Amino acid sequence: MEKARLQGVIGIAFDKCQHVFSKGGGRTNGIFLDSFKTLLKDSRWPLMLILSGVPELGNYVQKEEQLARLLRPIRFDPIHLPQDMDEMNRLAYTYADRAGLCFDALSSTDFFYRLAYAFAGRWGLVIELIIEAFVQRQVSGATKVT
Repeated sequence: MEKARLQGVIGIAFDKCQHVFSKGGGRTNGIFLDSFKTLLKDSRWPLMLILSGVPELGNYVQKEEQLARLLRPIRFDPIHLPQDMDEMNRLAYTYADRAGLCFDALSSTDFFYRLAYAFAGRWGLVIELIIEAFVQRQVSGATKVT
């Protein structure tokens, strides 16, 4: 915890977290759940946790009552176009602005349909791609996303 504090780490994200649990692993599952709870409640440097995964993950977390009270589940519904078009556009422009990039050339209905389709309507994957693509453009010295 001291290293986390010294480095300014305020949170840890565990992606696909459901994979650390097993259906018959009650004892092992309990160890993981206790560890997560300890990270959240450490008096020297409490951390924020992001446990991402499929809905099944929530079933494991609910087995540890104290941990379940400390976490707030958020569910991302699949992308539905055209209803989510404005949100996708806002998301892309927000990240582009943050990276100092112009997104105008790709801001189109066709692009967003292709993006949603390519990632099976999953917000998390779309966000990951947008961030990675924008970082690559920024590092290359580009000013536009094309």
